[in-house]
Amino acid sequence: MVQPLIDGDIFCYEIGSVGQYFHETETNEDGTPKLVIRSFDWVAETLDQRIKDICEAVGATTAPLVYLTGDERLWKMKRRVRPSLPEYAPNFRIAGAVSKEYKGGRKVDKPYHYNNIRAYLMVHYQAYVANGMEADDAMAIEQTKRYDPSHADDYSSAQTIICTRDKDLRQVPGWHYGWECGKQAEFGPHHYDSLGTIELDRSKKPPKIIGGGFAFFCSQLITGDVVDNIGGLPKRGPVAVVNILGGKETSSELLNAVVNEYKIVYPDAWKERLREQCNLLWMVRGYSEDGTLKMFNPKDIGE
Repeated sequence: MVQPLIDGDIFCYEIGSVGQYFHETETNEDGTPKLVIRSFDWVAETLDQRIKDICEAVGATTAPLVYLTGDERLWKMKRRVRPSLPEYAPNFRIAGAVSKEYKGGRKVDKPYHYNNIRAYLMVHYQAYVANGMEADDAMAIEQTKRYDPSHADDYSSAQTIICTRDKDLRQVPGWHYGWECGKQAEFGPHHYDSLGTIELDRSKKPPKIIGGGFAFFCSQLITGDVVDNIGGLPKRGPVAVVNILGGKETSSELLNAVVNEYKIVYPDAWKERLREQCNLLWMVRGYSEDGTLKMFNPKDIGE
């Protein structure tokens, strides 16, 4: 059984963006291009086809699970149907970001059909709405729960495959797929084990780190994540990171290399700064005994 775990948040922007366009000749009174809104029937048909294409690309044998990141508006919609659900809780990373505002650099404007797409995914695909975390975390939890490393060489026996164009989720062990969109090429299906790999993609300008598993997570602890407004260590770009982490054969070696860099940059506060980065960048894999989300703990990593 292969079940796709699909990142629905991406559709809200990807399909939402093509659901509107600027007219080539018509303009507004101030001379700016006129924004044309496509019908939602067109948007829904495009969305259905995208999900169908993803399922075919990964050889899905069962219906996909679609995930959305909740906000107050979306969670209110859920509680209308299920009043027993808990109160809305914001993404834990917002309060955990001390050095810089989490996702503070992102545009506020959303596509016209943004909320229509979310409602459609909830109604027609029974999308799971993540509360207190992101859709990425919910996908990571589901894949971790059902992951069997013995199936690493046999995709047909994989239980789940994470489907997203967001590179952050590739730190999660298991199978991954990313569909083609614009300049982003199709990726996978590809398997990452727990340790993972990193390499420098020099075809990009500037060069970028590609990879997955724990090695990729460690690379993010050094570089940060510009998209999510998570700062990295100064003067340690992708080339330096590959030199720092390259050749490390265990998760302990990788983490020790990261710790050494933090001690150099923040000799008196390296633990606090590293803990903040771990909480922001780690994809949550499960819950603690008290029901709270389980953050990254170095004691949990294997050799």
